[in-house]
Amino acid sequence: MSIFAHIDGNVLVTPTQRMVNTKNGQQRITEFRVMSDVWKAGAAEGELVQDTEKSKPVGVTIWSERLGQVVFEQIRTG
Repeated sequence: MSIFAHIDGNVLVTPTQRMVNTKNGQQRITEFRVMSDVWKAGAAEGELVQDTEKSKPVGVTIWSERLGQVVFEQIRTG
């Protein structure tokens, strides 16, 4: 099962990697935080409107080691 999300915002903390214990042994995860804009339904059906007065910090944890490595090498704060 996968979860797909679109997060649009600024990276607050440079990604870090750490090892965690899972039932299948150890696995490397990548974590970082993003200050994400908040979107809400607009007047038209299917329309999204940005709520410029609200932003929320979002914690992101990547469990895919391959994707996590790319993010760790490419993403920085700002």
